[in-house]
Amino acid sequence: MKMITLISFVSCLVLLVWNSEANVARPEFHISAARVKRHFVKGSNGDLVEGEEHLRKVILIWHDVTDAKLYEICHQCRGAVDESTGIMVDPSIGRTLKDDYIKTCGGKPCIVMPAAPLGYNRFHMRYQNNTGDWSPWSRFKNFNVQEPGHMEHEELTDVQDAARADHEEL
Repeated sequence: MKMITLISFVSCLVLLVWNSEANVARPEFHISAARVKRHFVKGSNGDLVEGEEHLRKVILIWHDVTDAKLYEICHQCRGAVDESTGIMVDPSIGRTLKDDYIKTCGGKPCIVMPAAPLGYNRFHMRYQNNTGDWSPWSRFKNFNVQEPGHMEHEELTDVQDAARADHEEL
């Protein structure tokens, strides 16, 4: 009897989580600007972070989602998010950036992320609506982080993406 009660309770929790994400539309992650800067010590006069000279600061600015109250960005979450549904399947992969990382840049939501590795960086976005429900994660966006300047989202074929994943360091 206790086992049946536990299974029923867990089933209700899974259904509750599934329903809260199912009631919120999967967002379109429309990037309006993407930039790379050197990884400087905050408040310094141009000093790079010692030992992290090979890293960069990434700034992504996206178009606001109607009804969004909060945003989260999942960085390098390849395999963590089911790309067909937007559901997080393995939260141990990548890192979720929220709160202090999410800002407003020119009136649009943005992320200012220090210590981004060189090479392809993958980003997913999700939002919380005004009733407190979280959306599924968006489809990912790839950016090839290199020298300071503007970046463009790069679509990779499945073959390119799989080959890159064999060499990806998180």
